[in-house]
Amino acid sequence: MTATTMAAVSIPPTSVSAIGRRTRLVEGESKVTGKIRFVSDISLPGMLHARFVVSPHAHARITS
Repeated sequence: MTATTMAAVSIPPTSVSAIGRRTRLVEGESKVTGKIRFVSDISLPGMLHARFVVSPHAHARITS
């Protein structure tokens, strides 16, 4: 195993802090208009789907 040491770089907190500032959500418009694609929107050829089946009762057996 090899150990590598690196020098720490100090960044002024004012240049990276978002606390107390307004930030613009870049994907907000795409979400509202329905243009954004989520992982659940992707369908590939030959893709399989699965679902977990659980019993609502303790120690019950699922027969079909």
